[in-house]
Amino acid sequence: MSHAFRRPSRLGAALGALLLCAVATAALAASTYGVSLFGELKYGPDFKNFDYVNPNAPKGGTMKFSAIGTYDTFNPFVVKGIPAAGIGGIFDTLTTASEDEPGSEYGLAAETIDVAPDKLSVLYTLRKEARFHDGSPMTPDDLVWTFETLRDKGHPRYRSYYGDVTKVEKAGELHLQIGGKPRITADYRPDAGVVESLLGGPRLQQDHA
Repeated sequence: MSHAFRRPSRLGAALGALLLCAVATAALAASTYGVSLFGELKYGPDFKNFDYVNPNAPKGGTMKFSAIGTYDTFNPFVVKGIPAAGIGGIFDTLTTASEDEPGSEYGLAAETIDVAPDKLSVLYTLRKEARFHDGSPMTPDDLVWTFETLRDKGHPRYRSYYGDVTKVEKAGELHLQIGGKPRITADYRPDAGVVESLLGGPRLQQDHA
């Protein structure tokens, strides 16, 4: 499968939901396992599953969903074509949202998140065990390629959404540094910067796929 993305963070509509105003100071500690826009995180650093998930649920079998309409592409990141319904469910992201608390993200492909005090940059540390579907390790190079490809060749909404991002670079064997410029609010005051738009990150793909 070309450009083997993993499971959105909900990059389209849900990405926009993360454009909020303030990150709680308590959630900005270096090398945290999650980030909350509203106070403390609900789950601790060693939690195994969200409360609404049954870890003992039966596995295997086939589940079928209905969808209205048709599709002509499995690539949901370009302008041309109609992507298959639900295709976003096969992609992974740096962090994932909790469905039972507002504005919280926990590390998924990323093991830790280090937000700068000015909230204009984020350092992600990837999990050593993070893998693509073919078993190859997920690397910072893959993430850099993902950002650059989405902004240069993807749907225009990605260029708009990540318009404030000025730097995406490898910062070590498992580290990715993302930086940006402060945004200006309607009354011309700088807001919290680009952190809110980076929490989930893009659906990850391999640069060699």
